[in-house]
Amino acid sequence: MAEYGSSNPKSSEAAKSHAPESPQATILVVDDEPAVRRVLVMRLQLVGYRVICAEDGEQALEMFHN
Repeated sequence: MAEYGSSNPKSSEAAKSHAPESPQATILVVDDEPAVRRVLVMRLQLVGYRVICAEDGEQALEMFHN
């Protein structure tokens, strides 16, 4: 699971104030572009989801089944 920071402190603080205390659900993000994965992970974590990343479908299926 990757952790990424926000470049906009104000939006980050606002999102964190609305995030639940514990993760709502776990989301598996699958994309072959690292920049896209970073943005998705950051946004989903800011609203309280636990995020797991995979860079392709094969890796995603392996992670899902384990």
